[in-house]
Amino acid sequence: MDLITQHTIYEEFINRYERLIISRIKRFYQGEELYDLFQDVTIHIYQKIPVEFHKNTDAFSSSSWVVTVVDRFLVSYHRKKSAIKNIHSKSDKNFSDLQWDRVANSLMVELNLNDGDGKQFEDYLREIFKLVSKEDALILKMKYYYNKPSDLIAVKLNIAHVNMRIKRVKDYIRSKLSNKLKEEINSNL
Repeated sequence: MDLITQHTIYEEFINRYERLIISRIKRFYQGEELYDLFQDVTIHIYQKIPVEFHKNTDAFSSSSWVVTVVDRFLVSYHRKKSAIKNIHSKSDKNFSDLQWDRVANSLMVELNLNDGDGKQFEDYLREIFKLVSKEDALILKMKYYYNKPSDLIAVKLNIAHVNMRIKRVKDYIRSKLSNKLKEEINSNL
């Protein structure tokens, strides 16, 4: 496709869908970031014209295609923006209360625990993490706080069978919790 044709298709596309693209971006971003993202999305679409137009000429006349492209671009942008670049530099001392709440809530659901006092539970969670190795605690944090996929955890930490390891760590924590609960019940009798 020559540049004149590509540019003509792009101009027609922008004339037709500019408001739709801006409204999709406006759902999540405002101000200068909105216009920066609009520019990035339109550049992305401009680059897609030679490839996509030959595959399906009707794609550019469909607003559903535009919505899909813009939404996927925004998801990708959000992931890049909120990515934590150096997960190994995080330490428990720098772990904020909000982060502990998120880890706690995820583990509560996974371990079928009931939440009592929030601060007490955070302390309890720290005690649970003391039961397991630092590497196992890091794996749990990566999985449930950072929402990292198991494949990425395996690569970053150079370990195999992450899901099985998480299952074993949770089983170990459950067994320790049930033993502790039995001890508390027996001591109260």
